[in-house]
Amino acid sequence: MKDYYKLFITLLITSSLDAFTITEDKVFQEIYKNPNNQNKKVLMIYTAKSCPQCAYMKEKVFKEKEVSEYMSKHFVVMEKNTSTDELPQGFNYFGIPTMFIIDKYGNTVDTIVGSARPKDFLKIIKNYSKEQ
Repeated sequence: MKDYYKLFITLLITSSLDAFTITEDKVFQEIYKNPNNQNKKVLMIYTAKSCPQCAYMKEKVFKEKEVSEYMSKHFVVMEKNTSTDELPQGFNYFGIPTMFIIDKYGNTVDTIVGSARPKDFLKIIKNYSKEQ
């Protein structure tokens, strides 16, 4: 039993050594190097290739004219594939799609789980910008 406990602790420590914060993420850093993005929030979406709801959000909701225009004015979308990308620590998810609204300091403003129709999604994201 002691050996299992030691193995668990070792794995826990080793796995946390690879963890990185969102502000250490290269894509996140590049977003805020662009002066046009200084007042925007990041919408980081966790997706997977086999996720039909993720495809719906990317292909239908995000491309709907009113949603697209609003998002390009207030957000920068950052996609992370849960199967292939390294995920920053502190952004846990229970299902996909999961979307994290993040300020320029790396703080999570809110988390949205699941998909939504374009008009419903627009209502949700309007809560997180200065303009209504």
